[in-house]
Amino acid sequence: MTARTALLLVDLQHDFLGDPRLTPPRRMLLDRVQILLAACRKEGFPVLHARTIVRADGTNRMPHWQRNQDSRCVEGTPGAMPPAGLDALAGESIYFKTFYSAFGNPDLDKDLRQAGIDTLLVAGVHTQSCIQATVLDAYERKYQVILVTDAIASYAPHHADLVVRHLADRACRSTTVSELFPPEKDGPLRTTQNPDVRVHPLAFIDGRWQDTAGHRLRELRDPCDWSRLTGLVPLAGDREARTAAAHCAQARTQWTGFPLDRRVSLLKTWMENLDGARRELTDLIVQEVAKPKAAAQAEVDYAIDLLKNTIEMATEDREPIAPDIAVNYRPRGVIAIITPWNNPLALPVGKLAPALAYGNTVMWKPALQSPVLVRLLMESLLGAGFPANVVNVLFGDADTARSVLACPEIDAVSFTGSEEAGREIAATCGLRGIPLQAELGGNNAVLVAQDADIDQAASDLARAVFSFSGQRCTAPRRIIVVADVFDSFCEKFTAAVCALRIGDPSDLRTQIGPLISKERQAMMEQQVQAAIDAGARLLAGGRIPEAFPHGCWFEPTVLTDVGFDSPLVQNETFGPLAILMRAKDFDDGIALCNFVRQGLRAICYTRSGQAKDRFINQVRTGLIHINEAETRISAQAPFLGWKASGIGLPEHGRWDRDFYTRTQAVYKKSADSPE
Repeated sequence: MTARTALLLVDLQHDFLGDPRLTPPRRMLLDRVQILLAACRKEGFPVLHARTIVRADGTNRMPHWQRNQDSRCVEGTPGAMPPAGLDALAGESIYFKTFYSAFGNPDLDKDLRQAGIDTLLVAGVHTQSCIQATVLDAYERKYQVILVTDAIASYAPHHADLVVRHLADRACRSTTVSELFPPEKDGPLRTTQNPDVRVHPLAFIDGRWQDTAGHRLRELRDPCDWSRLTGLVPLAGDREARTAAAHCAQARTQWTGFPLDRRVSLLKTWMENLDGARRELTDLIVQEVAKPKAAAQAEVDYAIDLLKNTIEMATEDREPIAPDIAVNYRPRGVIAIITPWNNPLALPVGKLAPALAYGNTVMWKPALQSPVLVRLLMESLLGAGFPANVVNVLFGDADTARSVLACPEIDAVSFTGSEEAGREIAATCGLRGIPLQAELGGNNAVLVAQDADIDQAASDLARAVFSFSGQRCTAPRRIIVVADVFDSFCEKFTAAVCALRIGDPSDLRTQIGPLISKERQAMMEQQVQAAIDAGARLLAGGRIPEAFPHGCWFEPTVLTDVGFDSPLVQNETFGPLAILMRAKDFDDGIALCNFVRQGLRAICYTRSGQAKDRFINQVRTGLIHINEAETRISAQAPFLGWKASGIGLPEHGRWDRDFYTRTQAVYKKSADSPE
């Protein structure tokens, strides 16, 4: 940047910032924008404000706003104004516009040229519309554009992410606030001044941990105390992905040549290593993702069960189906595995074990939040005797995952994560013609029938909904109660929720720990408030606990009277929130269960055998639990959601072989058959 740089803030107005779908949420966005704004003012950069303004009579509204009767940003209304702290100071110009681009006001270009500005920092909303149009118009006018990616937001984050990638390849350079204006020399990012902050390796390739030199670093912070920086993780890119893929491909022939029983023997040794490290694994899950200790112990148990089941199931790679016909199960090749932060042990083990058992090599991109656990897993694999390059690891973000998927050596992908990311991966796999197995989260419903044991249901559900602060894809979220028992259930459930223990996740008695990040906390706060503003009734929680001001906690929250079209009903909130909904009768309750696009899990509480059968036959989900809310998932059973919750073949059990192998029919003419 030079003295000829200016900051352009686009559409930072209440009516746009109040959208509950905004990602990152309002508070997180405004925090970054205010840091950026203060730094630019300190540097003496001109600050320019572009705002959408609609006349009171609405005659200058965009055509689609007219069609949709959208009346945002009306001149003179509070919604058209910026939040406190983002007002224009004396000498800072405001450019009013009607359509997308800030350059729709010709005075902007004229004033920039008169001031000799050649570089624009761009921040604001919405990424896929006004930000994109502004960047492209600035590019056309030959300005150097720097898009500040952590100071922009959108209500359509998947679309926005694609837009940023497109723009950064063509019309602008992308960066972050921290990269533009690094903290002071004694700040937490200056690791040379803070030797206690650990910088994690970039990747594990060719049997060695790779250096971080020259790569962007992502901060890791303690969810229990967000002011505490716990480490820095580098972000791998195209070069590392290509190198790792090449090594996986080279190792494939050797590994495929290992007999199945030898591969299984190595898995048994790996299982013994993990079993001997139970305490360390549990502690790392608690430390890195703040999962309460009891839940962390359960995850370790489940991971070992998944590995054990793989060992038991991988007993043959050839199956006779007739005297002269056999089926071979051959490895697919190189498998890309992408895993999330909320189950940092069980999900990787559940994918790595069958991929390796059936003779594949693996490129693994884990979530950033648990780098120490990843290192322990890799050390346990090497300690078990697995050859180098059978598994290569890349730390990174969504761009790293895209780099992995772009490698031509990849033969199949197993992914667990968000619906939006899954759809992007599905499109990539579809274009390449490679199989995808994807678990994309849930928006899980519970139906409480009139004859249910209300006390038991309320107690079970309070624990299940808020376990790990609702950061589970299988957590119940929408509790649908038949009208006759609705009021009674609400009272008992709310009481059970208020009795849950919030506290230190390392304490075995703790039931509710913090959320994973300040961003998730801010999003919960924003979504709950938006629902209340729209008419929802708060029965419990809804706030940051006063006893835990420094971390990412959010109280277990219960809402009712939420509209069917509310984002909290239609989307997976992935936080400590339950929505109580009233059904007219049992059949209406089933309809409400199916009323969303997701279909991972459904739960029913009833004593009636007939009602149980109706529920099982009519609910559209991949997992069904009757009279139990605990997330009990068998390592032997298929795991996959229906509808928008899953793509491809199920995980686990005998279904692993179907995904991780190619079938090959072999016909052999018997010796005594006539020619």
